[in-house]
Amino acid sequence: MMLIWFLGEWVVRSSLLILSGAWLLWLLRIRSPSFRLTAWTAILAGSLMIPVLARTLPDVRVSIPRRAAGKPAAVPGAAIREPVAILPPAVAAALTAVPTPPRPGNARRFDWARLAAILYVLVVGTLLLRIAIGLCVSLGLRRRSRPLGIRAAGFDVRESDGVASPVTLGVLRPAVLLPSDWREWNSAKLGAVIAHERSHIRRHDPAVQLISAIHRALLWANPLSWLLDRSIVRTAEQISDDDAVAVTRDRVSYAEILLEFVQRSVAQTNWPGVPMARYDRPDKRIRRVLNATAIPRQLTPWSMAGILTLAAPLVYLAAAAHPQSASPAPAPPEPVRTVAAQSPRQEQGAAAQLPAFEVASIKPADRNSRRLCCITIHPGARVDIHALSLKTLVTAAFRLSSFQVSGGDAWTEQDEYDIEAKPPEALRSSIKTLRYTWYGIEDEHLRQMLQALLIDRFQLKFHRETRTGDVYVMARSARPLALRPTEIPQAVAGLTSDDGSIGTVGYAGARWGVFNTSMPQLAKFASDFVLHVPVLDRTKLSGPFDYRQRQPDLEPTYSGDQSDSFLRFLQEAGLKLERTKGPVEYFVIDRAARPAPN
Repeated sequence: MMLIWFLGEWVVRSSLLILSGAWLLWLLRIRSPSFRLTAWTAILAGSLMIPVLARTLPDVRVSIPRRAAGKPAAVPGAAIREPVAILPPAVAAALTAVPTPPRPGNARRFDWARLAAILYVLVVGTLLLRIAIGLCVSLGLRRRSRPLGIRAAGFDVRESDGVASPVTLGVLRPAVLLPSDWREWNSAKLGAVIAHERSHIRRHDPAVQLISAIHRALLWANPLSWLLDRSIVRTAEQISDDDAVAVTRDRVSYAEILLEFVQRSVAQTNWPGVPMARYDRPDKRIRRVLNATAIPRQLTPWSMAGILTLAAPLVYLAAAAHPQSASPAPAPPEPVRTVAAQSPRQEQGAAAQLPAFEVASIKPADRNSRRLCCITIHPGARVDIHALSLKTLVTAAFRLSSFQVSGGDAWTEQDEYDIEAKPPEALRSSIKTLRYTWYGIEDEHLRQMLQALLIDRFQLKFHRETRTGDVYVMARSARPLALRPTEIPQAVAGLTSDDGSIGTVGYAGARWGVFNTSMPQLAKFASDFVLHVPVLDRTKLSGPFDYRQRQPDLEPTYSGDQSDSFLRFLQEAGLKLERTKGPVEYFVIDRAARPAPN
């Protein structure tokens, strides 16, 4: 489910951020509590902003070495940020009109991901409810307290019968609550308590610790979120202890005050306030007060700027880093292999070696026509192409993606053409399939005939280049295959013949779906419209398949970046994408001439 994917990514990125911050504090040997609290607070803020930053910041690709014999690492969904082109409305309507019935086995299979998401949300709700109850209790406790008419550094000092030790309550308007026997204290003890609580209020510790408790509740499954919360509380108490010692100038008497409050303290740790006796190890805290000799350093603006400067790259990497598999040792770049550009006579010879259509016509597309664009193959292998540019025709004829075709004048991409062609009777037996997509032809012989036609009519002059680059492999995953073999070709866009069939992939009604689509066609769709990088089919699945996404997207988007949604769809269908290095072919148009009207 999308929620499990979102929470899992947040937990992992938050863990990396907290571990990196802790490691940096250890590496720099930072002992000052003021420095450490500022660093922990910056890490808390960064962890809370990760869901937003991960979707707004530019991606940072991090290479992870892998063993030479190992398989390439799986591509994370968030690593792909290319826009997806949505098919024409007719395709979306066809997908919506042809629902895929669920398989009987899948209908009875228990959805463990949904159960995990429900349990996670229940625990989060319980923890947040606990915080809310604590807020209400503290609000009532403050309302029932009695004002003493004392204001210290802008905050109220009040008296309450419900507390056994001093506590600071309130986020927006904090106040210090003293136990009812405070009048029995001497001036040194009262001064130490006021100095301690004033230190908390000056740093806004009640608000910071409330936010930390909410962060801990949202990421309760991550032990590091609990560690972060404990570190913030402990460090804040250390700073306040140092400020109180600076006022009393007597560590022994202040340690006795702390010990008394620890012994008298009731269970107040669940309040969203800052009790003076709150600490994970009271004995450790008292030993620190007694044994400390260094004079506490106050945090200067320059120190805070330095901490934020160090924290910003950590937050950026934790939010935007995407692991990419890499070889253990970088191989030297493969030299570019270039096929020399052909002369017109050589082009004619190359075209003559390819099978040719018996009759064919190419003419400018009729812009007033109401016909849908793209490719149609009729019974008898008659090819009918409407409103495609030369570059798009090249991608169909040579089975390339649009990003692999370059060069040529502007008209090769702007002008659109209609093609009608019919293969000779003698070559029809060599045509094994009439399957096609809107921008592709499945049969190799028909593609070769289209190649010969383009070379001849457009006087196409080109060369090829092959470079080593990123490629993706589409393979079966460990999940059961959810694709259903297409049994009977159905009517789509007026096509009713059993000889030819169209394969479609599209996004309609917040769901992805495939209809009558082979795995090579699905791989080419991912290459053309999702990754813009070659995708190789290694599923070892033959024949066309149907499948429609079971659950609609929680946040459907019908334009822009839909790559994450498409990758989740592949996972649900039992497929996966893996990244590796391989040869990438580029088709460069050196020259092309507009064909003369037939």
